[in-house]
Amino acid sequence: MDSSSSSMNHTISLEELKLFHTIDRAIFSRLVWNLQRQPFESMHVMALLLWLENNSCTPGLNLVYNIHSWSDPLINALADEAVQCLICLNTDEFPFSHFHDDKCTIPLIRKLTGNEISLRFFHENRVEIVRRITQLVRDICLRAFDDIMELIHDPLIMPVYSEKKMGNQQNLKPNLGFLIGAQRNNEMEDLWKGIHNINIKSLEENNGKKKENKQVEADDRTVFLTFSKGYSVSEAEVRDFFTRKFGKIFEGIEMQEVVEGEQPLYAKLVVKYGSDIEMILNGKQKAKFSINGKHVWARKYVRKNHKSSPSKVESHHLQ
Repeated sequence: MDSSSSSMNHTISLEELKLFHTIDRAIFSRLVWNLQRQPFESMHVMALLLWLENNSCTPGLNLVYNIHSWSDPLINALADEAVQCLICLNTDEFPFSHFHDDKCTIPLIRKLTGNEISLRFFHENRVEIVRRITQLVRDICLRAFDDIMELIHDPLIMPVYSEKKMGNQQNLKPNLGFLIGAQRNNEMEDLWKGIHNINIKSLEENNGKKKENKQVEADDRTVFLTFSKGYSVSEAEVRDFFTRKFGKIFEGIEMQEVVEGEQPLYAKLVVKYGSDIEMILNGKQKAKFSINGKHVWARKYVRKNHKSSPSKVESHHLQ
């Protein structure tokens, strides 16, 4: 029996997902309990933070882990900055054009990511960012935070998740002040309803970014991963890394078949759509990732010319 066949049937359980996102759950809990922020908004704030973590120019950035030790007021300020970014995703006209320098309005996000990101960047790239944030909300946040959302609707249960600030649990309201004004209270839900109802295909056509998203043969939507000799990477590490970074975009993982005790040097990652390969490679021929400190190279899988049996991955799916 090959070494990968049994592991191919592994499905990420809800319990495993929540365990993997323990720190994300802790931050979300502080947003909705300690800081009394609107749950629907907070879920999208978390999705934005995960997107920033996945798309930062800083190698190995663990953004959510880095803010875990922050005080509640500082996390509240970061959430306010995230809301400004979210607002930029749902308007045709840049909403903060009256600022002389829109970079100065999100100093915490810029410090965390270590790059020159700005509110205008979110507006100009809103099509792709909306796609990814919507996917993160659907595949990760809604599932990982479901029990916390249930507690929010039970007034008899009111846990506090911060070890600090125990004596300072006043209702800290988001203070966007001069940025959003009176529309702050009611527009976030309308804003995100609008974002989720955006016709992505139409927007891409208008921006000249239309992509073919139809399913094709497994080999044509496969990413080929190579590992460094002497630095063993397990299938579980690959699965957890790509789920965290891109959401549940893949159907299966096929590790190189090796005898017991030997290290696989490559793996094939089958994604759901051909366009997902572009997202993983960021439009390049090759992409380099670091999985638990071990370098992994990714490129589009190229089928060999000689006849080969159909990929086993097609019959083993991670649903």
